[in-house]
Amino acid sequence: MGLLARQGRIDEAVETGLPACRDHDNGHVVHWILELLVTDGRPGRALEVLDNLTGGWVDGHPEDVQHLRLWLLGQAGRHQEGIALATALPRDEPGLWDSILADLLEADGRAEEAIAVLCSSPHRNAAESLAGILVRTGRPAEAVAVIPSTAEQRAAYERAERQWKEADPWGVAAALARTEQDEKQPEGQGQQRAAPDAVMTIRARTARR
Repeated sequence: MGLLARQGRIDEAVETGLPACRDHDNGHVVHWILELLVTDGRPGRALEVLDNLTGGWVDGHPEDVQHLRLWLLGQAGRHQEGIALATALPRDEPGLWDSILADLLEADGRAEEAIAVLCSSPHRNAAESLAGILVRTGRPAEAVAVIPSTAEQRAAYERAERQWKEADPWGVAAALARTEQDEKQPEGQGQQRAAPDAVMTIRARTARR
């Protein structure tokens, strides 16, 4: 794909990469194809490609797909359409779409509305996005003031980690508790033990977080 792209054979590169998009682990290929078309000056074609993708990574990452769609609408100059979509999307996570909504508002010449959205946003990335808009609108001192300190960022990260663990979306805590209980039981008693590889996987995921 890369060789075709370097030779300027963009459509051939895209067609070569599309089959890989059916794989659940190939989100990077989806991004690469869309960015390739945008760089080639064809965000509209990139939107068509995204809308026609099915299965694999696309089906497993609906929020990422919506973010890509909103970004492509902005790249295509369809700001008002993107704003309407971002405003209507469900917010399973508070402030989830605020940064991309602000980008679309700014691109539509509505910088003050974008700043207002980010000032009221609870999302963890809102301050960074707000600082960027303030810099671009000639207000660097205000931009510096809104960036959280290192201590504030660390506290926000730890708070998010606690909330994630309390929510326990993958049931990791319950699985570990069962495994530890089984390990204390004499062989042949208690619940059937989890496979060693599964136990190690769960513990590795927990350690990484």
